[in-house]
Amino acid sequence: MGSFAVLSATGVPRRTTYGRLPPERTWIESRRDTARLPSCSARVPSFGTRCHASQRNRDPNRSPRQARRLRVRRRAELHRSEEDTMSAVTRMPRSPSRARDARPHMSNVMALAVLTIVAGSGCTRAEPAAAVPPEVLVTEVVQKDVPIYTEWVGTTVGFVNAQIMPRVQGYLLKQDYEDGAHVKADQLLFEIDDRPYKAALDQTLGDLAQQQATLRKHQLDVTRFTPLVAQGAVSKQELDDAVQATHASDAQVRAAEAAVENARLNLAWTKIYSPIDGIAGIAPVQVGDLVTPSNVLTTVSQVDPMKVTFPITEREYLRGANRIKERREKGGSPTEPELQLMLADGSTYPGPGRFS
Repeated sequence: MGSFAVLSATGVPRRTTYGRLPPERTWIESRRDTARLPSCSARVPSFGTRCHASQRNRDPNRSPRQARRLRVRRRAELHRSEEDTMSAVTRMPRSPSRARDARPHMSNVMALAVLTIVAGSGCTRAEPAAAVPPEVLVTEVVQKDVPIYTEWVGTTVGFVNAQIMPRVQGYLLKQDYEDGAHVKADQLLFEIDDRPYKAALDQTLGDLAQQQATLRKHQLDVTRFTPLVAQGAVSKQELDDAVQATHASDAQVRAAEAAVENARLNLAWTKIYSPIDGIAGIAPVQVGDLVTPSNVLTTVSQVDPMKVTFPITEREYLRGANRIKERREKGGSPTEPELQLMLADGSTYPGPGRFS
């Protein structure tokens, strides 16, 4: 089965199957020829339909074989009837008025086709512009030694890390610095309750005065007994006892003086100072805590200069040691090469570093 084209009122061809007219009004009026449809009912079927067995007039006297031949012949005649009908439809003359109406549309279609062809022929592809050669920098190649850099990840530590610990026991009265602040040497950091140590100092001072008085008494006895022994008024034994008592009192005086000095030191240690310049860390104790000599109050780290510890492989260590040895043999500094410290924020620490 094929298909044929039917031109609509808009001048646009539509593709339609046999026996089915398009929904638009067409210029062709279909005329069905029912004279050639054999043995069908009075109502003529549309294009593409077939007669059913219920529509045929059956003859009870025909044999089954004759009935089959009749059905085959009727189908062939129906097919030829459809072809004749299609030919009649395609040969149907147009109405003069409609033909006149169709001419402008056809002329418009032809004009559009001509314009399209002319417009298409006028379009030419533009030649691409020549590429501009890029500018490049030219430099002379120079052969020389360049440094080879190696990076390590390290940990910064203070050149000196002083752990601040109290030397006496007592209650912490005051913290005289802010955590993380930069402190100077001999700057006051903490204060401990000093009242017990003042009382101890006063007691040792009293003991010292008593021992000094005893010493003076024995010294006077020796001075008094010496001429009396020569006169025979006092025995030699009494003079010797006075001399021995003088030496003992002198020793007790020195012991009392040492106790006084110890009391003074304890009293002075109630105030804790920074031994170096650096950054004081966070204090793990609070005001009012009882601190002992085993407690670490804070740590002061010296950051100028500072140390950086980092792990290296054995191969890197041996290579660096050989380079230092070669420089030493050539009279150079054994601590070279210099190092640069890159901090966590991307900045460079001022001043070069050296292996130590």
